[in-house]
Amino acid sequence: MPGIKQSNLRGPGDKPSVNAQGTIDNVVPYNCGYPLTGLCPVTLCGLGQLEAVYNANSIYHMSHIFPGDNHVPWSDPAHPEKLTTVDSMITVFLYSLVCTGIVSVNEVNMSPEVSLFPNPAGELLNIRSSQTVKEVALFDQTGRMVFHQEEPGRENFEVNTSCLSKGMYFVRLRFSDENNVPVVRKVVIE
Repeated sequence: MPGIKQSNLRGPGDKPSVNAQGTIDNVVPYNCGYPLTGLCPVTLCGLGQLEAVYNANSIYHMSHIFPGDNHVPWSDPAHPEKLTTVDSMITVFLYSLVCTGIVSVNEVNMSPEVSLFPNPAGELLNIRSSQTVKEVALFDQTGRMVFHQEEPGRENFEVNTSCLSKGMYFVRLRFSDENNVPVVRKVVIE
């Protein structure tokens, strides 16, 4: 949501800006006016005025206007697509500023197939993976790591769970091929 006391305070060479606003915003006026439905005696200008200033001064910006919407229309749970619109716009905006000069990207593979059995587990938990496992870790429900093993170096192995308390745990697997995303699975220990 933009809001500036005078739209002429923006000029050539100003910092980039990302904005979203509803056209009937009663907190920060879409054009220029008193904010908070006139309760605050300071004039603020919203996207109705600032968009033209950004364009006239060649200020790098991205904006999305929500016609007929009030303040923060993307927070309405009945319209999640509005949050997606704003989130996507901000992502693209920040990527264009932060991720400059990238000449290549490693290919990211889909998650390897992983199975844990038996589940619920007793004294042993079997892990089967379609890719070579680099690291396995078990976390309890509070996020505390209760088991860790690096370089099992194979696809199939067992984890002794006899010393663990009964309850739900999360198993995180990382793979030798770092292009594979880590996998997290839930397991119950009886």
